[in-house]
Amino acid sequence: MQPNPTVDAPALAQIKPVVRYVDDEQAVIDTHFRLKPHLPESGIQNPKRVRVLLEVENDDGFHDETFAHVELDHLCGMVRMQMVLPEMWWPAGMGSQALYNVNLTLLKGRRILDKVNTTVGLTSVRVTDSHFDTRTFMVNGKPCEIHTIVPVDHVHEDALLPASGDSLIVVRDHYGSDSLFAAADLAGILMVQCVPIAADGKPERELADQISRLSSHPSLAGWCVSPQGRLSKRMAQQLKELDPIHPIIEHSPGNWAA
Repeated sequence: MQPNPTVDAPALAQIKPVVRYVDDEQAVIDTHFRLKPHLPESGIQNPKRVRVLLEVENDDGFHDETFAHVELDHLCGMVRMQMVLPEMWWPAGMGSQALYNVNLTLLKGRRILDKVNTTVGLTSVRVTDSHFDTRTFMVNGKPCEIHTIVPVDHVHEDALLPASGDSLIVVRDHYGSDSLFAAADLAGILMVQCVPIAADGKPERELADQISRLSSHPSLAGWCVSPQGRLSKRMAQQLKELDPIHPIIEHSPGNWAA
């Protein structure tokens, strides 16, 4: 059924599924969402509570759903779903690259007001050393040894992805595109996103936008913030607050630097 909104109906601005926990037996997904605000001059009040339908499914026939009434905080809310016996996402060579479709529907009675969908891979990535001396990630509790590091600059982003899961892509001087991360999701290639540090502009606001855009990709293994003074420390702290799931690599080889 297609959405059937009215002029004063709320609409979804963004959804972001976050894998809070995953192992062989269960997974916990928190789907965060944000509504579009009504303009003050419209005279329409923004809602403080909404009813939503969260659906998670894959191409193998899995389907689960939950209805929820969600209290909003500054137009933001969250719905939690627990899954049994999930298919986990693995780097190439360690297992399959299972992806789930996540659909969030905004409801009023039986009427669909808005609907947004995205994909998520159920994976957990940790680093054994924040200095990255060992070049080993723990993926879903198992070690993934990195043998090849492939730095990617903005001008080289369209190059072919590595063929094996023991390669690591490091996006250095820019934030990687949606198409690059989506391709890595499908190929089973881990990626580290370096955070460009620039004193001009508004890097902290940009970082918040990029966290929302990239943190749901299972190929994102972590963030790299080179130690470059107070701004770097503030951005590292911002990462810890807005994306507590992914590790932060604070010291890295010089050729990684953004």
